Amino acid sequence: MKFFVFIFCVFLLGCQTFKQTGSQKKKVIFKNILKNGTFSNGKSFWNPWQNARANSNLIKIVEYKGKSGKYNSLRIENHFKKLIGLNQAVKVKKGRIYKLSAAARSTFTNSSAIIFGGRVGIRLPHRKERALIWVTEFNDWWKKSLLFTNRHSGTAVVYVDMGYGNVISTGEFADVRLEEMR
Repeated sequence: MKFFVFIFCVFLLGCQTFKQTGSQKKKVIFKNILKNGTFSNGKSFWNPWQNARANSNLIKIVEYKGKSGKYNSLRIENHFKKLIGLNQAVKVKKGRIYKLSAAARSTFTNSSAIIFGGRVGIRLPHRKERALIWVTEFNDWWKKSLLFTNRHSGTAVVYVDMGYGNVISTGEFADVRLEEMR
């Protein structure tokens, strides 16, 4: 029962501190295992994904000024209705809890009637893929996260792409993270 309460608290509170028993406190810590998920070093550590090799000019790092200062995002312009993006290989362990998260936005419009087709996902060979999917156009940052227990050890691929649903769209992604609970 304590395990389920613990997982429920992790799901609701993320990395917040919560009471476990009595006056004892336990801090849930997630460590990002992706390299350069903020794109502060350009596309370093990221490789072309799907149709990106033939269309590398459609993937750019753009710089913005926000409330907390400058930050970078990954812009993917998809004119071909095909999957195009970047990926990174990362080692994952069986039985560990991971949190996949990112923020995305459309550069076009804000309309629930228009399909966006942006994804950030993780996949192990011959295993169930897990993904964050932004389905509709929304031109402000929209953060999503997914908490899961990994069932297999190995090398996984974390990808960021546009073109899900075979649509034309341009999207931006920021703060892509795969965090392992410690």
